[in-house]
Amino acid sequence: MSTVRIKEKLETEEKVDVDYSDLHPKIKMKDFYQNGHLKLLLPPEKLKALEEGLKHEKGTFCYSKGYLQEELKIESADRWIIRQEVAPNQYEFIIPYKQLNDEGQTKTVLLGTGASAKVKLMQSTTGKLHIAKVEHIKPDDKNPEKRSLEINYFFINEAPFLKKLGRSQGHLIPKKRARSEKNKPIARLRITDQFAPGEELFKILKESNEEPYSRVLSPYYRFEIFLKLCDRVEELHKMDGTGWIHRDIKPANIICFIDPKTGAVTVTLVDFGFVKKLPPSGVIQDVYQGTVNYAAPEVRRKRASSYSMASDIFAMGLTAQFLFRFLGNGISNVEKWSNNEAGQVLYLLDNMKHKKPKRRESVGFWKNKALELRETYFNRIGLQRKISQKELSPKEQPTLKKR
Repeated sequence: MSTVRIKEKLETEEKVDVDYSDLHPKIKMKDFYQNGHLKLLLPPEKLKALEEGLKHEKGTFCYSKGYLQEELKIESADRWIIRQEVAPNQYEFIIPYKQLNDEGQTKTVLLGTGASAKVKLMQSTTGKLHIAKVEHIKPDDKNPEKRSLEINYFFINEAPFLKKLGRSQGHLIPKKRARSEKNKPIARLRITDQFAPGEELFKILKESNEEPYSRVLSPYYRFEIFLKLCDRVEELHKMDGTGWIHRDIKPANIICFIDPKTGAVTVTLVDFGFVKKLPPSGVIQDVYQGTVNYAAPEVRRKRASSYSMASDIFAMGLTAQFLFRFLGNGISNVEKWSNNEAGQVLYLLDNMKHKKPKRRESVGFWKNKALELRETYFNRIGLQRKISQKELSPKEQPTLKKR
């Protein structure tokens, strides 16, 4: 729900029942409210000043604070803002989401740092949450110019695909700096994406598997996450006839959100820097790209790597192995796999990770296998506990602890 909708609820004296901490641990309600009233992201006078000062500017840019103040004579409390074209000659402002710390100072929210980008939480003037991926080069990189070119390639590849998905305007956003700032490091490129609620599957599983009684990810949710992941990858593989492939599926690129009120699971694929449209042959010959620990054998070749839907399936198999690991041990004797179920799990994992691409089958095939396994598993547990599968739904299952 956007802050605009919350404002409408407040104005009509409705109860505000949205807690932004449900969407991400770093989002706090105090960032939105002051003395019981919704804080405006951009006060009307500031928004008007920005619109007036930038009316002659064309295109989508990120503006530094120095550029706004020195070049355009616009006062700004933000280190940078994005002015994004949403239609011909129509723009929206996206600025960093800021939090108040205990000393009353504001700070931006860093959601994560990857190999090529920092991910910042953003918000538009309409209240909608976004993220901005900011080109990031590690300080110890021996060839920053070459690395910058590589990252630019990832961004150029990802931005239009996000637009195709309807998650972004598809802009590759350069930064404008004041003349006095020219001696600073290279102004990094940015792209925007829709904010995906939740956390990385990698982080959720790491904490769940190591701390089984404080942050348990229950059997129900492990199945739900895998099935939802199948849906997201299947959508990708069916796009535009011949399909697209992600080429970097791994737990760190899967965002999961479990609604604490309804138990509904949302899974979002992120990081499309390596995404490619498949030709009619269904195979792409290319240099190796992706994450070596999740790469299929045909991708790890010394010469040309061979990419197909099967290489995505291989990465999904490794992700499923990580996802079902704790479930295989069980949180009680009853919840351990039976011999029959263990055989089904091994069949699923071994064949999704088969060394021969043709043996890996399609996403839909593995989704059906997981549905069969889930039915077998929950029916057996339900009979042994003398309760129905419906009672083994999210209401009973342990969920992620609140922070």
